[in-house]
Amino acid sequence: MDTVFSEHFARLQQQAERQVGQLSAICEMLDLAAAEWEQSHTLLLTKIFEVMLRHLGADGLFFLAAEKEEKPLVLPSQLEVNAAGTPPLERKEIQQIAALTSTQSNYPAIEQTSQLEKRIIFILPLEAGDYQPGFLTVHHHDRDFFTPDLFRFSKLLTNELTTILRLLEKQQRLLEETRGKERLCRFFSPEITNKILTAADQEKAGEEATVTILFADIRGFSHLSEQFQARQIVATLNCFYRIMTQIIFKHLGTLDKFAGDGLLALFGTPVHRTDDPVRAVAAAIEMQRQWRDHVSTLPQNAPRPSFAIGIHTGKVIAGFLGNDELLTFTVVGDPVNTCHRLVSLAPAGQIIISGDTKKSMEHQAGGSLPPSASVIPFRSAHNLRGMNKVIDLFQVVTDQS
Repeated sequence: MDTVFSEHFARLQQQAERQVGQLSAICEMLDLAAAEWEQSHTLLLTKIFEVMLRHLGADGLFFLAAEKEEKPLVLPSQLEVNAAGTPPLERKEIQQIAALTSTQSNYPAIEQTSQLEKRIIFILPLEAGDYQPGFLTVHHHDRDFFTPDLFRFSKLLTNELTTILRLLEKQQRLLEETRGKERLCRFFSPEITNKILTAADQEKAGEEATVTILFADIRGFSHLSEQFQARQIVATLNCFYRIMTQIIFKHLGTLDKFAGDGLLALFGTPVHRTDDPVRAVAAAIEMQRQWRDHVSTLPQNAPRPSFAIGIHTGKVIAGFLGNDELLTFTVVGDPVNTCHRLVSLAPAGQIIISGDTKKSMEHQAGGSLPPSASVIPFRSAHNLRGMNKVIDLFQVVTDQS
C-alpha cells in the first residue's frame, strides 16, 4: 500500500511541477510582452520564441506567416530561433515546411511528426477564430522527443502566442489609424477629416464637384531669398503657412498643397456647402489682415513679404491620387489653371476674384462678407495669358486695403 501511495504521490507531484513549469512559461511570455510592448515587434517576438524554446526544450522553432493578400502589420514572413549548437533550417527544409502548410487551408493541430532532411518537426497553426496569422514549427533531432505531453504544452504556448500577436496587430492598426488621422489633420479641418475617415470609398478615382479655389502667392520671393539667409526664409515661410492654414481651417476649407512660395486651398470639397465662395473670400480677407498685423510686429531686419490672392469657382474632378505609400486629396481641371493665371494678375496685398466666383456669391444661400468688405470691378473681358479664355475680374477691398 505504501508503494502504491508513494507512486501515486510522485505522479501528482510530477504533474504539479509540470503545470507550474507551464504556468511559468506563460507568465514569462506575458511579462516580456508587457515590458517590451513598444519595442520592435520582430525583436519582441524573437525573445518570446526564445522563452518558448527554453521551456519546450526543442532544438528550434520556426514561424511561417500564412499566405494572405493583406500583408501582416506586425509579423515578419518568417522567424526562426534555435538552441545553441543547432544549425538554422536549410532552404530546402523551409520549402518542405511551406509545402506542408499549404496542403490544407487550415492545417490541423495534429499529434503527428514529419521528417525533414536531418530533423523531425511538427506544425501547429496559430489561430483564434478568424485570426490565423501563420504556423509554428517545432523541430528536434529525436522522434521520441515528441510525446503527448509535449504536444499539449506546445498547443498551450501557441494559444498564448496567438493572443499576444493579435493584441500587437490591434495596437498596430490603432497606431496606423492615429497616424493617418494626424496626417489628415495637417491638411484638413477637423470636420472634413472626420468626413474623410468615415468615407468608405475615399480611394475612388474622383468625382465632379463645383469648388472655389484659392491661390495665395508670395510676391518677390526670389528677391527675398537673395537678401536674407536661408534659415530666415524658412522661418518666414513656416510662419506664413501656419497662419494661413489656421485661417483656412477656421473657414472650413481644405489645404490642397504648399507650393514653395504659396499655397492652394479648396472650398467645396470633399464637403460641399452653399456658401463655399463667400467663405473662401472671407478667408482671403482674414489672411491678408492677419498677415499685415503679423508683419507690423517684425523687426526691421526681418523678411517682410507680402502676397496676393486669386479666387475662382468652377467644376473640377476631386479625389484621392497616389498609392498606398503616398495618398493625397486634390482637384484636377481647367479651373485650377484659371485660378493660377488669375493670382498672377493680383497686386501684392490684394484679392482678385473671377466673375464666376462673384456670381456664385450673389446666388448663394447663407453667409456674408464682413461689412467693411466690398467687391469692385478690376478688369473686364480680360484675356488670360496662355489660355483661350476671356473673363471678368473683380477686386475685394476692405477699409484696411
